[in-house]
Amino acid sequence: MKGQAVFEFVVAAVLFFGIIFYVINFLSTSFYAHELQSHANNMESNSLEIAEFLVHIKLAKEWPVLSYDSIDDFNGTCNNDYVGVLEKFDLGENKLKIKINEGGRVLLDCLDDMTVPDTNRAEAERYALSEKNKIISVQVVVW
Repeated sequence: MKGQAVFEFVVAAVLFFGIIFYVINFLSTSFYAHELQSHANNMESNSLEIAEFLVHIKLAKEWPVLSYDSIDDFNGTCNNDYVGVLEKFDLGENKLKIKINEGGRVLLDCLDDMTVPDTNRAEAERYALSEKNKIISVQVVVW
């Protein structure tokens, strides 16, 4: 009987490797799901942070009034130095689209020709007033 595999040993080995395979598979799918959720949370945080920064600091004449001159300056910066804007906002591999509307009139459209995917994106929208006392919406999309 020496050197022969016992039936119980084979069953125990199959169960052991089956459990190990299940645990490794479970952990890998769990980590992947958490990684996707973490990435989505980071995009959401970035979009909110950028929208708040634009409305309260960068474009504000005096809160809640946004300056037309600041919007025009930022429009030129965003469309001429898009990579620089991404670096300033520390977005890493993410992309950014900013649109500012006053009623039906577009005041700023950063990268108007870029298509934004329907999934895996985060949007933030903030409202302020213009110098003419009209409502301005600031939309920020990060993907």
